[in-house]
Amino acid sequence: SDDEDKRAIRLMSLSDQINVPVIVEGRAPASEGECLLDSLLKVYGIYEIGDTVSFVSGTDADLGAQMSVTSFTVVGFADLPQYTDVNRGTGTVGNGELDGFALVLPQVFTSPVYTEAHLLLAGAKQLDSFSEDYDALVQSAEQALETLSETACERRFEQLKEEYPGAAEMGLLS
Repeated sequence: SDDEDKRAIRLMSLSDQINVPVIVEGRAPASEGECLLDSLLKVYGIYEIGDTVSFVSGTDADLGAQMSVTSFTVVGFADLPQYTDVNRGTGTVGNGELDGFALVLPQVFTSPVYTEAHLLLAGAKQLDSFSEDYDALVQSAEQALETLSETACERRFEQLKEEYPGAAEMGLLS
């Protein structure tokens, strides 16, 4: 059935700076129409190199408004450092669990705003991740990010109100 062919996959931008994939088969994407898939999707026999994978949002949102391409040829399989076990996180579609991830070139995403960020914390690499010093460093950074996010969210809200006059009054922005 069509439902059996649908998977909840986190679509992410390929990076060579942070959360760098370890390719286990094939190669990295070289063009906008190619993707690198989670190695678990290969292990479970779901996809093979050369398959075409098409993405839809799982909601009424049109992915074509946020991406230059929505169908990709699988050119390889990889592992990501952010996943240390088979749990790939949660999502808002399907049963709520993600089946895996797909990595595409950054230019595929056409949205002018970021929806997720990965950060490296200066000084963290030298510390034992189970130490009090590490915890204190991370807690300090979290507090700074929370403060920054408040002003960033306010600024983005004002931008959206300018972009879409009347949307706040109609309850579309809250």
